Amino acid sequence: MLDKFITEARKKYPTDKAIAESIGIAPQNFHKYKKGEKSPSIETLQKWCDMAGINWNYNFEINEKDSKK
Repeated sequence: MLDKFITEARKKYPTDKAIAESIGIAPQNFHKYKKGEKSPSIETLQKWCDMAGINWNYNFEINEKDSKK
């Protein structure tokens, strides 16, 4: 999901710093999320989805179904 978010965000924001600022997080945290060193909070994920035009509920439902297999 993060790759999809970044692809969509790049259409509006050319840098990691600009993306981070647009969702209200520190650029250092965004870098850690990209590298998989840190996991974003649910609130941050919701902001990402809203900013990138990704349906939060759709992604949650798919992940929930996959985890029940």
